[in-house]
Amino acid sequence: MKFLFYVNHLGRKSTNATAITILARDLSNYLKNIGYDVLIVGNKDLVEEDIKVPYYSLNKDGKGDINYAKNLAKIIKEYKPDVIHAFMKPMCINLSLSTFFWKEKNSFYTGSFHNSDNFRNYGKKVYLPYRFLVKKLLERLDIITGPSNTVLKDIKDTYFVNEKKLKVLNNSINFSLIEKLSQDSIDIKDDYIINVGRLEEQKNQKALIRSFYKVSKVFPNLKLVIVGDGSLKEALIKLSKSLELEDKVIFTGYQNNPWKYMKRAKAFVLSSIFEGLPLVLIESMYLKVPIISFNITPSVEMTENGKLGILAKSYDEDDLADKIINLLKNPENYSDMISKAYNKSLLFSPENFVQQLIKYKEEQAQK
Repeated sequence: MKFLFYVNHLGRKSTNATAITILARDLSNYLKNIGYDVLIVGNKDLVEEDIKVPYYSLNKDGKGDINYAKNLAKIIKEYKPDVIHAFMKPMCINLSLSTFFWKEKNSFYTGSFHNSDNFRNYGKKVYLPYRFLVKKLLERLDIITGPSNTVLKDIKDTYFVNEKKLKVLNNSINFSLIEKLSQDSIDIKDDYIINVGRLEEQKNQKALIRSFYKVSKVFPNLKLVIVGDGSLKEALIKLSKSLELEDKVIFTGYQNNPWKYMKRAKAFVLSSIFEGLPLVLIESMYLKVPIISFNITPSVEMTENGKLGILAKSYDEDDLADKIINLLKNPENYSDMISKAYNKSLLFSPENFVQQLIKYKEEQAQK
């Protein structure tokens, strides 16, 4: 069986790149290792990942979505993949556009969304013509996948996509790599809680820092470690200083190996305003680090309404602080929750991702 993965690029320096590039890398390497043929096609030349499969840049044949779609169609015609999987909405649309130039009749065309902010961005009536256009394009693919029911509902509400086209496809995580890298040493000696993510409005680290101010009054030696980079870094540093937390909030910047920090944390705190399915939650669950999150819909879904993690009222900074304090005061009360969360994390393996995708292909062939 032959797979073609379509991404924007395999770099990690642009907004929204990291999770998708890691996902594409791990899946392609896994498939290669078990004997499948894999080709990754990207819009841009940028490659910063250790991949074992060929990578083709559409930039070679002209820039722009129409050129990308036209040249993607040529590659599909030549490569004849059994399964094509596009990551993120722009690539889903380009893959759909490619079918106007060439549609490989034996290929299974799939696309994936990973965020749940579409209705937030395009829910107004003024966008209705655009929303119906996107609907028509997306429905040219065999299925549209999302890592959670939250993401699928967002697609349906925004673009009116036929429910029969929408399928949950759990994200894939390379647990063996995480386990290995999490053993690396770090230079932080004090106890700490952690947040990993881009320093952007969506991730809402401002709320976390303000909550941590209250936590630090109860646990004066506790640190807050924030792993990531982004446009709000200077503003977050300034906020920390204004609260006299400059010695307690540690900004590590972007890290190739965030898991060594995650493994040793007393808790992982997700302060995001919205998410699709936060991979960092699954990674924390695997590393047996208790998770605390505002009760945004994907976190409610992932934690099974608080059974596998601690949920704070959104976006109540005092309640978030109280939840952190309670966990740190009574860690023994959460051992069963942590164990069950670990068991659930194992569902997000490359094996399950591929098996589910092949299952959907087989179901489509039977129609």
